[in-house]
Amino acid sequence: MSRRPNGYRDVAARHTRGAPSQGGGYGGSMPDAIFAHPLLARIYDAFDGNRDDLDLYVDLIRGLDAQHVLDVGCGTGSLSILLAHCGVKVTAVDPAAASLEVARPKRVQIG
Repeated sequence: MSRRPNGYRDVAARHTRGAPSQGGGYGGSMPDAIFAHPLLARIYDAFDGNRDDLDLYVDLIRGLDAQHVLDVGCGTGSLSILLAHCGVKVTAVDPAAASLEVARPKRVQIG
């Protein structure tokens, strides 16, 4: 059983079956379906580089005194995990279940 940082939870969006052009559900198909590929999701962070930009978002959230954040399109969870580590309650969602599978172990690493 894995531990989650205080306040962190993730929610996997439902996927539609069929070709991306068929779409389905609210908003149609995933805009960048390649991000749903499990191999790409596992190596995404290595190609994303140094995420110095995340400090700006943390500062914005703190400035707004936000206590709960909905991270829509959280990807592999870098911002979600950082915010949770700062004590913010985070709900992280992404249409790419493979990206969420990469994010889940990260929450354990920051304990």
